[in-house]
Amino acid sequence: MSQLMDILLEDRRLREDRQATATHTPASRADRIIAEGEHKRTAYRAAHSAADPAMIYGSQIGYLNAQVRMLADECDVMNFRRNPALEYRAVVCDEVGREFVVGFEYARAVPAGLSGPPEDCAEGAPEMLYVSEVRLYGVDLAGVLTAGVLEAIEDATLVRIHERFIPTPVGNALSSTV
Repeated sequence: MSQLMDILLEDRRLREDRQATATHTPASRADRIIAEGEHKRTAYRAAHSAADPAMIYGSQIGYLNAQVRMLADECDVMNFRRNPALEYRAVVCDEVGREFVVGFEYARAVPAGLSGPPEDCAEGAPEMLYVSEVRLYGVDLAGVLTAGVLEAIEDATLVRIHERFIPTPVGNALSSTV
């Protein structure tokens, strides 16, 4: 009987070895932070065997609190304070191959009015675009970009603005797309 059990056990081991092993997925940043907090707690418990449980868990909580503060600081860099006087658009610049958040002031072109007597005629105004902020990952790069790259970003911004004011077909109540 024991020989039969040995054969069955060996067959089971062979089947388990043939089965595909689960692929290892790397731990996320949150998982690594939690594991490190757990490690701090167990290390504190090993070093201070007579410590109060509140102190043991306090070491883990202190570590996790510091990590949360660091993550919040990283998020603050990504979420910048917007100027209410500017309009912001996500613009892809093909020359650089990146998407920027561009803060700008824009005035549409006003055509000249040439009807009636000369005193009733109005001078037109050209299209005006003033780019004041170019942000990548929350950092304003407008002051450090070369003139060529800044010009390419301005051109891409104008294309994005003009896409917004596409004339609509007859019968559609909307006058612009956002």
